[in-house]
Amino acid sequence: MDLSILTLILSICTLAIVVYIFLKLRDQKTIESGKSENLENKIDSVSKDLNEIENQLASVTTPINELNRFLGGNVTTGRLGEWNLESIVKEILPDGSYNFQAQINKETQDRVDCAVKTADGLTIPIDSKFYAGQYKQYQEANRDNERGNVLRDLRTAILRDADDIASKYIRQNTTSNYAVLYIASEKLIDLVDDIENLRQDCLAEKKVLIQGPNTLAAFLDTIRIGHHYLQLNETAEKVAEVVRRIKTQFDSFDKSTEAVTKRLEASIKEVSSLQTRINVLGRIKVLLISKTINFNNMKFIYLLLLSLNAAFLISYTPLENIRVVDGDTIRAEAKGREIKIRLVEIDAPEINQPFGAQSKNFLNRLLNEKDVTLISQGEDRYGRVLGEIYANGESANALMIKSGFAWVYDRYVKDSSLYKYQDQAKAENLGLWRAEDPIAPWVWRKQK
Repeated sequence: MDLSILTLILSICTLAIVVYIFLKLRDQKTIESGKSENLENKIDSVSKDLNEIENQLASVTTPINELNRFLGGNVTTGRLGEWNLESIVKEILPDGSYNFQAQINKETQDRVDCAVKTADGLTIPIDSKFYAGQYKQYQEANRDNERGNVLRDLRTAILRDADDIASKYIRQNTTSNYAVLYIASEKLIDLVDDIENLRQDCLAEKKVLIQGPNTLAAFLDTIRIGHHYLQLNETAEKVAEVVRRIKTQFDSFDKSTEAVTKRLEASIKEVSSLQTRINVLGRIKVLLISKTINFNNMKFIYLLLLSLNAAFLISYTPLENIRVVDGDTIRAEAKGREIKIRLVEIDAPEINQPFGAQSKNFLNRLLNEKDVTLISQGEDRYGRVLGEIYANGESANALMIKSGFAWVYDRYVKDSSLYKYQDQAKAENLGLWRAEDPIAPWVWRKQK
């Protein structure tokens, strides 16, 4: 009996253990199933993210490929330069003064990107080039010798293109005696400026002027002014002719009428004065100094004098060993000869006058350690060279007015915009305008 009870108890215990083990295994399976389901969900989420990344990469691949094609220097790159050239020309020049894809030489099928007509009737060929491949190589270069090799290759390519442009498009008695190689990137122009004497050699040997977007805009604006000047000149000539005819008729009526004659002579003088002012507009002086080009200061980057006999560069004189005498006078060496230069259109305080020393010191700071050049306007009766001084491409004459260290010389001023600078300096109490009652230098000299 006891054995049967013991056996029953053992059987129940065994059954209980088996049931416990079964339940435990079932719970374990449920947990693993849940983990598996969570893992599958995470895998699906990661898969979706990967698909999105793949789609985004696909959308980026197209512009990257286009950029590589652009930097590779293919035909599309050339068209970009032509489009840029067309945009600048159309924006600045009047209609009828230019042609795109013009055939200059009728004996060949060669077409220049743009042919610009000057007021003198000459054609200036402008051909666009883009050296994107060399620019990319320069950016990727890690060592100085590698960059030097790229610049050497760029020099060779530009001179080769310049030679090709000159041989195709410069025609005697038809075009100007120079052509323009247009590079539609200021970054590339910076590389050109890093190549020693490239601009000078290209102009002197190939008769080709290298220009970027900024300098081309200034150059085209010069041509536009030439067309406008021609119209004004024609109008002035017609007015002068009418006045001369009137004078002749009055003289025939009564040659003894002195008052009438004087009035007519005064009218002719006024017309002559108008003619003189128009001629001043025609004498366009342009300055182009490497590494100092700025689109907001185009007054200082015009470097071309358009004329029938020589549509070429106007000369400018570099100055060395500069010594400032006072706020409007300096001594310097020009081409090995020492000269004394009087800055035109301004009059600075005398040394013994209030602000005289400050004016001298300010001019000295303007010119110190700068590339200084002179555009001469002749000599005065004292043997001084009269001219405008440029420091790193900026007019020192104008800067002296702007900073309040000189007056506009009323007696000799031609550029009326200087009065605007003077009024602004007065309003801001700059320099000598801080004084309660500043005395003009010409008045001071008379008093002393």
